[in-house]
Amino acid sequence: MLRIMSMFFLGSNILHICTALFSATQNTKLQKSTEFVRLASTLALMAGIFFLDIGNLVLYAWIWILGVLIAILFAGFFAYQKYYIIYLKNIPTEKDVILRKDFIKYAIPTFLTANISLILSQIDAQLVTGILGNEAQGLYSNYLSIMTLPFIVIAPIMAFLFPVFTELHSRGNTEKILFLYKNLMLYFAIIAIWVSFFLFQTGKNWAEILFGASYIESGIILQYSVPFLIFNILNQLNFQLLAGTGHAWSRTISFAIVLPINIALNIFLIPKLGVEGSALAVGLSWIPLYLLTLYSSRKYISLPPIWPIILNIIAVVEAYFLGKIITENGNFSSGNSLLIMIGIYGIFFILINFSTFKNALQILKTHRS
Repeated sequence: MLRIMSMFFLGSNILHICTALFSATQNTKLQKSTEFVRLASTLALMAGIFFLDIGNLVLYAWIWILGVLIAILFAGFFAYQKYYIIYLKNIPTEKDVILRKDFIKYAIPTFLTANISLILSQIDAQLVTGILGNEAQGLYSNYLSIMTLPFIVIAPIMAFLFPVFTELHSRGNTEKILFLYKNLMLYFAIIAIWVSFFLFQTGKNWAEILFGASYIESGIILQYSVPFLIFNILNQLNFQLLAGTGHAWSRTISFAIVLPINIALNIFLIPKLGVEGSALAVGLSWIPLYLLTLYSSRKYISLPPIWPIILNIIAVVEAYFLGKIITENGNFSSGNSLLIMIGIYGIFFILINFSTFKNALQILKTHRS
């Protein structure tokens, strides 16, 4: 299994080369299309395996690799057609020592921290396997799959922010960066609050629907790390800001400090709490990582107003208990309960945040120019 997931890690990094190219050239359409192709192909292949009733952990892992491979072929074709042929094919190579040094100085820390979340999760997974065995690792892998659900939407948005911060930084528009960060921090904090409560309440439903009743424990494991999800999401915002303003080494240093903390927490908590201890360890690790990246980003940080966040906390608590009352008093299946919860959370979120989010895209466009 480790060898298979190593191939997935390698494929993800190869795919990242193309998506980084699309991001740097601000081709959001191709960047998001590549991610959609990867997710859609993986979902289609998994659905086929599921309905044929021939699935197992190893086969599903190979499906993940195939999804990445399909995305690499898709992204590679357009990278060759739209970039290599036009800009590189007939252009002679020039030796610019200064440019090369600047590139290496920026590229090395960016490469080391490009997949921080993936690295942390894989380290945790190997510690779980070593301490508790393969069955526990399967539960942990299912938990990770559920945890990645919100990032299907969040990750492409985060990737879009890198060229925006880079462009503003190159112009010296610190005031616009401050304004953007303040608004983006508010938006992502609100989203993180709602996603955290939603996943905490519906984790077992997701686990049963996606993996079967025998893997409900994966949803319980989720409840140990999802309360700290806000730090992970805001970390992604800080990562984009640091990379876009030329402080990639700060990301590397922050990660280097947190990595041994994460490993120590895993070694301490896994024997006491089982797989849940690893999920708690990674959740706790997000806190110092966020504080370190926040400190490194302090020059460009302007904190958002607190009242919208407090209002959202009150509203999401109301949605949580309303959903709890309805689903516990009704005889609903996991699927129906999940649909009810989606409806409740969706209605509350829109009612509370419609005025906050309606101008979000316009603000981004206006302060980018």
